[in-house]
Amino acid sequence: MMTPDENTPKEDRTARVEDLGERMGSVTGMAKMVAGLRQEHWEVDMAFENLSYTVDVKKTSLGIQTVGNQFSAIYKNLSRTVRGLGAEKQQVKVLNNVSGAFAAGTTTLVLGPPGCGVTTLFKALSGRIDTDKNRVVQGKLSYSGYSPEEVHVKKLSNYIDQVDTHLPVLTVRETLEFAFQCYGGPKVDTMLAGAKPGSLDSNGELANALNDYPNFIVEHFGLNNCADTIVGNELLRGVSGGEKKRVTTTEFLMGRRPLVFADQISTGLDSAATFDISRRFCQAARDMRLTYVVALLQPPPEVYDLFDEVMILAEGNIVYHGARNDVLPYFESIGFTCPDDTDVAEFCQEVTLDVGRKYANRKDYPKSVTALVQAWLSSPYSEPKRSQTAEFLSNRVESPVRDFEYDISRPVYETSWAQDLKLVTARQFKLVNRDMEFIQARLGQAVFMGVLLGTVFLKRSADIGPQNPAAISQRYGIMFMSVVIGMLSGMAGMPVVLTQRPVMYKHRDSYLFRISNYVLSELITVIPITIVETIVFSLLVFFLTAIVPIDAPDVVEQFFKFTFFLFTINVAFSTFLRFIGALSQTPEGAQVNAGMFIALAVLCSGFMITQNNIPDYFIWIYWINPLAWGIRGMVLTVFTSDAWSTNQQTVALEVFAFETFREQEEAYVWGALGIEAVYLVLGMLGSYYVYTRMRVGATASNAADEQELSHIEEEEDNATVKIPMGREQSMTVLEQSFTRINLQFKNLSYIVPDPKNKKEKLQLLHSISGFAKAGTMTALMGSSGAGKTTLMDVIAGRKTGGTIEGEILVNGRIKEDLSFSRITGYVEQMDIHSPRSTVYEAMLFSAMLRQPAEVSEQEKREFVDAVIDTLELNDIRDRQIGSKTEGGLSTEQAKRLTIGVELAANPSVLFCDEPTSGLDSRAAHVVMKSIRRVAESGRTVVCTIHQPSKDIFEQFDKLLLLRRGGHTVYFGDLGHKSEHLLNYLQAIPGTKPFPNPRYNPANYMLEVIGAGVAAANAKAPDYAEEYKTSALAKTNEAELSSMIEDNLATMDMVTFKHKRAASYPLQQRLLLEKFFVSFWRSPSYN
Repeated sequence: MMTPDENTPKEDRTARVEDLGERMGSVTGMAKMVAGLRQEHWEVDMAFENLSYTVDVKKTSLGIQTVGNQFSAIYKNLSRTVRGLGAEKQQVKVLNNVSGAFAAGTTTLVLGPPGCGVTTLFKALSGRIDTDKNRVVQGKLSYSGYSPEEVHVKKLSNYIDQVDTHLPVLTVRETLEFAFQCYGGPKVDTMLAGAKPGSLDSNGELANALNDYPNFIVEHFGLNNCADTIVGNELLRGVSGGEKKRVTTTEFLMGRRPLVFADQISTGLDSAATFDISRRFCQAARDMRLTYVVALLQPPPEVYDLFDEVMILAEGNIVYHGARNDVLPYFESIGFTCPDDTDVAEFCQEVTLDVGRKYANRKDYPKSVTALVQAWLSSPYSEPKRSQTAEFLSNRVESPVRDFEYDISRPVYETSWAQDLKLVTARQFKLVNRDMEFIQARLGQAVFMGVLLGTVFLKRSADIGPQNPAAISQRYGIMFMSVVIGMLSGMAGMPVVLTQRPVMYKHRDSYLFRISNYVLSELITVIPITIVETIVFSLLVFFLTAIVPIDAPDVVEQFFKFTFFLFTINVAFSTFLRFIGALSQTPEGAQVNAGMFIALAVLCSGFMITQNNIPDYFIWIYWINPLAWGIRGMVLTVFTSDAWSTNQQTVALEVFAFETFREQEEAYVWGALGIEAVYLVLGMLGSYYVYTRMRVGATASNAADEQELSHIEEEEDNATVKIPMGREQSMTVLEQSFTRINLQFKNLSYIVPDPKNKKEKLQLLHSISGFAKAGTMTALMGSSGAGKTTLMDVIAGRKTGGTIEGEILVNGRIKEDLSFSRITGYVEQMDIHSPRSTVYEAMLFSAMLRQPAEVSEQEKREFVDAVIDTLELNDIRDRQIGSKTEGGLSTEQAKRLTIGVELAANPSVLFCDEPTSGLDSRAAHVVMKSIRRVAESGRTVVCTIHQPSKDIFEQFDKLLLLRRGGHTVYFGDLGHKSEHLLNYLQAIPGTKPFPNPRYNPANYMLEVIGAGVAAANAKAPDYAEEYKTSALAKTNEAELSSMIEDNLATMDMVTFKHKRAASYPLQQRLLLEKFFVSFWRSPSYN
């Protein structure tokens, strides 16, 4: 695998990337001019007709599943089976006879609310949809006239998942380099995409330059500052959410495929970055004659205007698919008008929902999705797309590139078997070596267990005659425990399997590597740590216990045999247990399955129950048991040592009925090694089968598919809805008994060690000052990496490392961590909840533990009811939360629940980290309306936010805008329609004017300060310096000083006697109740 040359000076690398940029620019220009364009590149015109995806879903009660009601469900299913009826199912159409086409050289923007079917559509078109007897795809697909049976669709296309699934310990550059090499590295023919080889320079020179393609992508997608930072995950801090989304996007650009489906690639990105990335996509599609289809949730107007065509989906149906310029005229013709101050993309998403009725311009407008579909099919605006679809289905485009690269008879992988194995193994070694805690834990376990076992059986007597049976049984015990410890050590690999499995599925679906090599690399990388672990353990146990006397003539031989047996058992069991892990749906299930396998192996090992005492109906387990064979082989080896006389050997083997095996000792020893080898091979073959033929365990990506079935459930969700108390009553309850808080911060800086050079420091925030008043909403904004979340974490007291300089004040007084944590709520960007709890239970749990003990339980329950009403969660208050991997609440519902859990604590200050990330425009409006209500109750709200629509942006009272590097660009009121912000920016010389009234001020401000992934404009004003010397900064400084003085005089200091609000007995009771309910509602685990 090619790795970045860390010894190469950064200046040289930059020069090489700039040179490649010039070459790539020449390539795109040449692609438009070369007359023989089609001779070197297969242009893919894609079409689909009457495409349906049908899922048979079991008809079960939507109530909460428990251990109790599963018995009745089992009885019901058995009863139906006996009567030959089978499980009761209902058929659901996720995609409903959709037809359309995408022309080469064009870009299509796909819009629609959650559950519209876009993820399923993309997976079906890119050949990545899962099918079986319960999930059926019907319809016709064509790729420039070729059917999916004639071309490698997965090789022809790229699917960029909406879920960021990566290996957390790899750096950004390593992630891209691995994909680049697996896709074949610097392949000139695919890289040129249209230009003839030799039209620029020799292939050798270009291929050499193309080695820097990953660095070129890193530079041009704004990832150069985090290229050598690990990607990270929920438990391991790495790159930011926006940077991770760009890694997801660029990883598959390493493949340079002609057909690309990108699912919600803007989540976590600021609008300027979304614009830059979308612009690059559109430019590449047009210049290189590629086909790009992109789904976005909240595209700003300038991003919407980049695309050639628009597709609008609703409940698995297409309600528009045609030219972007025809969108508004078409909807006008069927009775909908888009207001001048509304984003067209937002209009397109809302027009399919109930809220879309506000755009109706006449009474006979289509009032349902079915009516919208009929209106589209009967409209003359749909005729061009129907004609194009028919043309693409019948017109076959021949190409040597298709024959050589994509024909079904050609290899699907870009690398040879040996190259593939080398790449995957190198990556797996890197993953193992970077998990030092795992390595230290395994070696520590070997030392601890070796010392423990060795000292318990320290220096056993060498006399194993009839007069000393204890010495014999103790040696049996030593060997049994050693083998069991070696077997249990193999379980350490199971969590790794489950962690890496979603990434493996993603790479499998894109033909990055052969699954056989992935399974083999798992074995190869586990061998070194197993060798070290086994030697350490064997040295301690073998010589401390003197299992074979130290002075025996064959002691060295016996030690190596003892060690080798433990090594083979460890490797065989770890491989077989990894297969069990691969076959298990969940980590809990993997533990249970492995536990049952180990329990049977131990019980029928011939030690706890000797062979002649095992019942006949279980004796077959003994003969296929690798643990029994391992113990048998080790016993026959140890007790036939030259250290013992023939008589002693006979006595020792008779104790556990092993004497019968002595006559064929060598055969049984080799048989033991053979059985271990058989289990090793079975484990590898089993893992290979599971990885290639199945998709075990729901992943976060599958959750997107499940969400597209959610509309079926919601119709039945309202059976036990509690009547809301009404807005005025709920607001009255929320306003009760909380302390109004004004936050102030002066000259706040944050400095951390440089991860690349521990001797150096990085300053992430530079002398930031500001305030947030009670009853207001303050937005923290800036480009990705500007320090928004860092600033909020510093203020909220969530940064435990690094150095914080400056002052953070609460009502004019220095913040006390104890009291501040009691009065604040923090809405994380990731929605993490207990999956077995209901919405109401999750909020009540928070209220009971975090509200003061003086508040009665009845008052806490009323408060939770008020929160549920405020956040409009009454419809799902008694619904189980679930999780991303097993289904449950939608993204928007989970986000409102996250807000509700924090609000249930009755905080005075609410911090929200990107509350609209991952939501469509409608859901974002619902969430922000809820947060606005929180502020209206008198609380202080501080939010980081990436891509607010115009309406959402103007809900904020104040804005703190940061530039890359953590410098203040603007702090102040937004004003009516953001007039204060716009006037301030346009008054700075060199700032481009605000385009038009429909334009989003949030997008405009990010563009002018140089956000996004494009290179900064050297001639642009330094807005951070402009702010420092502005009259606005002086006004803010004076207001901050005045506020501090006023708060000191008029507001009390917030103090608490105890760290936690709830008493210890109450904590214990609530936790016991929660865990009991969690287990009771986990029938699969039980």
